[in-house]
Amino acid sequence: MYYLNDQHQDYEYCLYIQHGHACPYINKLIARDLDGIYREVTEIEKKHNRYHQRFYIDNDFYKNQYSLDGGGTYYKFLRRRVADWEEFKKDEVFYTI
Repeated sequence: MYYLNDQHQDYEYCLYIQHGHACPYINKLIARDLDGIYREVTEIEKKHNRYHQRFYIDNDFYKNQYSLDGGGTYYKFLRRRVADWEEFKKDEVFYTI
């Protein structure tokens, strides 16, 4: 299997998004490496510059054109560690259906 025996990246990345004062949400898995993050940043810039919309990316690798209190769309790239999948037996399951 793909996630067995350390045959995967150490981290996977997602995007936390909040439009104005709306309820924030986490976008699906968007990248598996830093190059994927940079491609996503480029797409965010293209989209917002096309429609002259303000946006703020709250990560240290990005120099923002607008301030955080300027409104618009808020983005933050998050990551989590990916662990191996483990096999289990029916006796090891702690809950019943």
